[in-house]
Amino acid sequence: MLRAGVRGLCTSRIVRAARPSIQSISALRKAVPGTSMLKAREALAATRTNDTDHVEAAIEWLEAHRAADGAKREAKVASRITAEGTIGVCTLSDGLLGTGARASIIELNCETDFVARNDMFGALARDIAHTAAWFPIVSAAHAGLLSDVDVATFLECPLMPFEPVPGQRDVQTVRSAISAVIARLGEKVALTRVASLAPVDHQVHVCGSFAHGTAAAPPAPHGPVTAAFASGRIASLLAAHVQGAPTACAQRTAQADDANVKQLRAMMRSLARQAAGFPTASIDGEDALLTQPFAMLLPTAGLDASVHEQTVRDALQIWSQKTQGQLDVAALRRWEVGETATKPQAEASFADQVKEAAGLA
Repeated sequence: MLRAGVRGLCTSRIVRAARPSIQSISALRKAVPGTSMLKAREALAATRTNDTDHVEAAIEWLEAHRAADGAKREAKVASRITAEGTIGVCTLSDGLLGTGARASIIELNCETDFVARNDMFGALARDIAHTAAWFPIVSAAHAGLLSDVDVATFLECPLMPFEPVPGQRDVQTVRSAISAVIARLGEKVALTRVASLAPVDHQVHVCGSFAHGTAAAPPAPHGPVTAAFASGRIASLLAAHVQGAPTACAQRTAQADDANVKQLRAMMRSLARQAAGFPTASIDGEDALLTQPFAMLLPTAGLDASVHEQTVRDALQIWSQKTQGQLDVAALRRWEVGETATKPQAEASFADQVKEAAGLA
C-alpha cells in the first residue's frame, strides 16, 4: 500500500514536471493572439527539452502547424461560394496639408455574415486595405490615379499591418495571412478586388471615402502618417482634381483648422456619401454621379441648403465659383459586397429531374 502511494506520488511529480508552466502558456498566447489554451500547451509540450519551456520554439511550431492546417482547409473549402464579407477603405492621406492623396479600397469575402462580423476577419480586412494603400510605392505595376490592382500579384505582397505589432519579426504575405485566418475560422476567405489611389503627374488631387454598414476603426499612427480605415457592405472611394485657390489647402503651409480645408474635406466626404448612397459606376453620363441630385451634401461643405435640389455637377460649379477654383471628379470606385460573386445554381425540382430522366426536358 505504501509502495503504491509512493509510486503515485512520483508519477504525479513527473506529470507536473512535464507540463508547460502557466507563465509560458500565457506568454505564448500573448505572442500569438487567438491561440487556445489547449493548442498553446500542445506547442510548448512538443518543443519542451530538459524540463524547460521554449516559447520561441513553440511560436515556430504553431506557425508551421497553422500553415499546414491553413493549406489543408483552403483546399477543402476552395469550391465554396463567398458572397458575404466587407468592403474596406484605407486612407493614408486625403491629399491635403502637403501630402499627396494615397488610399485604397478592397473587397474581402467569406461564406457567412457571421464570419464577416468576426474581429479576426475585420482585422485581416484592415491589414489588407492598409497594404493596398502602400502598394503603389512598392510596386511598379501601378498606373494611373486610381488603378485596379492584379489580385494574384498583390497576394504575394508582404502584409503591412494596420496596427504594427511590437516585437513581430516574421513577415507574412497577403496570401499567407488569408490562409492563417482560414485555418482559424474554418471558412473560405477570398480577396476579390483591390484598387489603389496614388499621386500622378504632379497634379493636385484630393480624395474622399465613405463606408456604409459598420463603424470605422480608430486611426493608427505610422510615423508621420496616420492611417484611417472604415468598412461596410457598401463603400466608395473617389478622387478629384483641384485647381485655383483651393490648391492652397494641399500645401504644407495649410492648417488643419483652416475653414477652406474643412469645407474641401466636407465636399469630398459628401461626394463619397453620394456615390455610396446612390448606385453608380461612372462619373458622367446617364444615371452617373454628376447627373444625380446632390442629396448627400453636408452642411459643412459651405453651400446653401437649396443646392440639394441641384445636380452634383451644378453643385460643384456653384462651389467652384464660391471658392474661386475648380473641383473635378477624376476617378471613382463604388463597390458592394458580393456583387461580383458567382451565384449558386438553382436546384432543379423533382418534377424537372423526372422530365430530364424521361428525355422530356
